[in-house]
Amino acid sequence: MLRKSFTALALTLVAPLAFAHASLTSSQPADGAELATAPTELVFDFSEGVETSLSQVTLEDEAGQAIEIGALTADASGTHRYRVELPELAPGQYSVEVKVTSVDTHRIEDSLEFTVQPD
Repeated sequence: MLRKSFTALALTLVAPLAFAHASLTSSQPADGAELATAPTELVFDFSEGVETSLSQVTLEDEAGQAIEIGALTADASGTHRYRVELPELAPGQYSVEVKVTSVDTHRIEDSLEFTVQPD
């Protein structure tokens, strides 16, 4: 009886973890941000680690033209924070597509937009 109770308790505590997948918890700039100055990098925080070699972040301007950006790299802090270096951006609206693979091999896709205001 004690063994069954322990097993039931263990399953109750562990089961929610099995269904939890990584998600994008925040970004800098945030979705919808209107910035007075152009960012020099994109920063993403995930709920768990991602495989940078299996991940892709793209940036497009308001005309839909792809802009060459750096690769997704892990932050030196050892957290689930990742960075992408940006070139100098002109004023305008930008779209970011995030397609990453978490360390538990699940795909995460998200998008955001931000605007760099003219001087």
